[in-house]
Amino acid sequence: MGDPWQIHCERSANGGLIACIDPPTGLESVLYAESNLYWFRLDNLGEVHRVVTDPVWIGSDFAFSPDGRYLAFWQCSKGQSGCGIYLQDTTTLKTNELISLAHAATFFMWSPDSRDLAFVGTGQTLRSARDFVVVRVDTGEILYDGPFVWPDMSIPPDSPAYHWGMSFPPPDNEFGSCAQTR
Repeated sequence: MGDPWQIHCERSANGGLIACIDPPTGLESVLYAESNLYWFRLDNLGEVHRVVTDPVWIGSDFAFSPDGRYLAFWQCSKGQSGCGIYLQDTTTLKTNELISLAHAATFFMWSPDSRDLAFVGTGQTLRSARDFVVVRVDTGEILYDGPFVWPDMSIPPDSPAYHWGMSFPPPDNEFGSCAQTR
């Protein structure tokens, strides 16, 4: 890992898991080329898990589910194939594509029961230039796909995520949020 102040990280709701991406030095972006996403358990610092195996691009946003079972992230493999949102199971370490998505996703938000994942598409996603999408994790079913008005930065009121009682946008995944004790 490189400069700790350049690392983007996310801490699980219970504080026991930390994920981080080490972007190229001095580069702030929604996408990173040739970077890696890692996570580890604070009670087992000797075992660090590398999430992506062969990415060309990885998104700068990622998030643990509230129950800590999954880590959600966006990646795109060589040849622009395999682009989508992926979930890594933190117990089995298996990674599966949740939804195919040619352009990056940002602002990952989980439902409080960890059943649904919401995100904002940063490019041509499912319908429009910027979509707010909610996906059921166990089936990949799209529960909501509606326009996202970027300057408003609010959850669409007709989206299931509107009733999750969360602030939006979610907090940035910067190093300071992972260094705090919980």
